[in-house]
Amino acid sequence: MAFIKMLIGLPLLAIVLVFAFVNNDLATFSLWPFYIEITVSLSVAIVFLLALGFVLGNFFSWTLLARLLLIAMRLTVAER
Repeated sequence: MAFIKMLIGLPLLAIVLVFAFVNNDLATFSLWPFYIEITVSLSVAIVFLLALGFVLGNFFSWTLLARLLLIAMRLTVAER
C-alpha cells in the first residue's frame, strides 16, 4: 500500500511543484476582516497552501484515528 501511495504521490508532488515554481508572478491577498494586504510570489503561495493542506489533512486524519483507537481500546478493556 505504501508503494502505491508513493507511486501516485511523488509524480503528483513533482507536477505541483513544477507548476508552482513556473508561476513567478506576484499575487496580492487581502485578509478581509483585518484590512491587511499581503503581496507574495505566486509560487510561495502555492507551496504554502499545499503544505498547509497537507498538515491540516494529517491532523484531521490523526484525530479521527485517535478517536477510533480510543473506542477500540475501551471495547477491548470492556471484554476483559
